[in-house]
Amino acid sequence: MEGKSLNQETIAKHGPTDEQISNIKSKRQYDIIVFGASGFTGQFVVMEMGRFSQIYNLTWAIAGRNTDKLQDVLNKLYKTVDGYEDKKIDIIYADVQDINTVMRMAQTTSVVINCTGPYYIYGEVVVKSCVLTSTHYVDVTGESLFMEKMAYIYNGQAEENNSIIVSALGMESVPADLGVEFLYNNFSGELKNVDMYMKLYSSSFVLTNSALIHDGTWKSAILHMATYKQRKYYRNLLDELMGITRVKPNVSKYVLS
Repeated sequence: MEGKSLNQETIAKHGPTDEQISNIKSKRQYDIIVFGASGFTGQFVVMEMGRFSQIYNLTWAIAGRNTDKLQDVLNKLYKTVDGYEDKKIDIIYADVQDINTVMRMAQTTSVVINCTGPYYIYGEVVVKSCVLTSTHYVDVTGESLFMEKMAYIYNGQAEENNSIIVSALGMESVPADLGVEFLYNNFSGELKNVDMYMKLYSSSFVLTNSALIHDGTWKSAILHMATYKQRKYYRNLLDELMGITRVKPNVSKYVLS
């Protein structure tokens, strides 16, 4: 069935190495837990994990506060992805309003994929729980205040506990980064600057008149605009802590007609 498996050529070219996979695997109950799996982004992550985990023989589970919605997501997975006829994925209850439940979740896995936003409101509990339990953490946030605040507060303790915290995986910057790399590798002259433009498009919006962006992304955008002073404050603190001197880029401004 179409969409049932990842393209093997893509896996060979862009997939993780054996060493990277072995670093994910641990003696804990699960290699990876998808937290916030019933949300807009979390559901996409679950579908990809359903395929990815079988290729690399990873143990995984999903987590959140509404177990009924989580079960609905798994039912969709079982109908969509091959290989789950005789095995089921565990559901773990965890609520950011109760750090003890998040800590218990983090203790059972090597990596937490956090899909619960807005991260400025809900993310710190998950980061803190992962740092305290020596668990690795990744998310898909684009909220710079959250990322820099977490780095400032938890970087030292994360290093001590061997906990790796990585934000903005799969963020909008990825197409831009790949585009620059492509130009760098293929441009015949010396690449000095690149201008980029983004256009939002949603097939669901065109076909069903549903939302162009989902509620969590909208709230994150509002919080980003409303927290300029806090962003500047934590960025300065982080720069001082890390010994970073920022150089303002020379950005050309064009009037688009």
